[in-house]
Amino acid sequence: MDSGPRSLARRTVLRQRGHGPVDRLPHGRAPRGRRLPRTSMGRPRLYDRTMLNGIVWKFRAGVAWREVPERYGPWASLHTRFRRRAADCTFDRKLQTALARADAAGDIDWLASVDS
Repeated sequence: MDSGPRSLARRTVLRQRGHGPVDRLPHGRAPRGRRLPRTSMGRPRLYDRTMLNGIVWKFRAGVAWREVPERYGPWASLHTRFRRRAADCTFDRKLQTALARADAAGDIDWLASVDS
């Protein structure tokens, strides 16, 4: 079984000599995948849709970030995602896209009256 350092050294030499990625080893077996265990650090990321719903709920209800229900995730995570999306103009781009689609469909009446 060639799974030790000699096998790794042979594959490395083949790659360095310009043979490209080694699909098969000389004895016909495919090289093994990654040997290091995959570890996850921290809490798993919450779904973007859930977080967006929490941000929308916060602004529709008009409450502080700390009062957002726990079903939307931790309030600090909601606030952090909101700040990041606001800083990179994601909300502005989405609004402009929605306005353009609604205008093309004729759903927006641009008539405005102004009192003096």
